[in-house]
Amino acid sequence: MRHMRTEGRSLLRKWFRAQKSPQRSFAEVLGVTQQAVSSWLSGASRPDGDTRDLIEKATDGAVPSASWRTETERARIANVRPAVATRPAA
Repeated sequence: MRHMRTEGRSLLRKWFRAQKSPQRSFAEVLGVTQQAVSSWLSGASRPDGDTRDLIEKATDGAVPSASWRTETERARIANVRPAVATRPAA
């Protein structure tokens, strides 16, 4: 199994150390299992988009939703150019 290295994983681990909050209680707040939280912390998986937003809110912004993106995802987003809006011909 390949472990996913994301900033979110590191930030969530740091948050747990600072809060001394049990994984089970945090999981209940998010509506997920303690096993899911453990999986995120170990890097075996990442939370889905909606859960990432809930994590950001539950940690008062200490673990931003975007911090769960992989380096590949960040690079792809950085290379996207804004769409050019065109006006209809008059």
